[in-house]
Amino acid sequence: MPCPHTRSSHRWVALPLLALALPALADTGPEANSNDCSQRNAYVIEHNYTRTALDFTINYTDRRNGGTIVASDHVGEIAAGGQSGKREIPDAAKKLTLCDVVNHTRAVGNPGGPGGGAGGPDDIWSGAEHDQKFEVLYKDPATGKYVQQSIFHFLALAYGGEEIPFLDFWFDTSGDGRIDANDHMYALYDIGEYTHSGADSLAALRSRFLPGQAVDILNGRIAGIDGLYFSTTAFTFDESTGYQGSNYSGRGFGVTDHTFYSRLPEPASLALTLAALVAGLSSRRVKRPRA
Repeated sequence: MPCPHTRSSHRWVALPLLALALPALADTGPEANSNDCSQRNAYVIEHNYTRTALDFTINYTDRRNGGTIVASDHVGEIAAGGQSGKREIPDAAKKLTLCDVVNHTRAVGNPGGPGGGAGGPDDIWSGAEHDQKFEVLYKDPATGKYVQQSIFHFLALAYGGEEIPFLDFWFDTSGDGRIDANDHMYALYDIGEYTHSGADSLAALRSRFLPGQAVDILNGRIAGIDGLYFSTTAFTFDESTGYQGSNYSGRGFGVTDHTFYSRLPEPASLALTLAALVAGLSSRRVKRPRA
């Protein structure tokens, strides 16, 4: 069953043969205005809460190329229970009109270390892969088409200067009882919907999920959570319908996260502005009439 990502009214509406219809967007607010993809004051921190080493890559996308990956930052291996430093937008990506992020994580060790692990259902075994996509979708009222906005600009407008964690939930796509090389997971945050257009408080976002938390996923969703989708296949985008995937149902385990930070550029100070004005005026010569 497809996992549609469309907005048609201010309520959730069940449609025949489709999973969900997402609420319509107004043409004002962070979603509508988060179209500046040139954000520079941003960074990402990766966290590994598992008992095995994971390899992280931060992929940046460009909406001019249909949201395809245009630059990558290979963070590298993070040990069990570890985290990366602040990963600023790399120079290669700064030269592009980057908008969104796809985080790719791959297990490179066995639970508990090279010798094996406890064998629980939430253990992550070598070879398991997880793709976590982050988007801000806006439905243009003039065209009725979905537009991929900038997650960095949205976060700067709605929560400028604050770190916000987004937890990854890993799950058993093959149904063999463990998360291993047979499992490639796909998840999607629509950050605008997830934060309710930036109306959710920082405290609410930071406490919504906890590392190590287990959740039930039904038809690609967690009950009561907006803007978070789970699929057993890669999400595809269509400007008429939004994102589509193959719904996953089962148990999910929150064992990695990505903390985002973004802020708008500092405005020029009043003192500097006045100084520039005075300098400009003093440079002008005024001709006086002769007596």
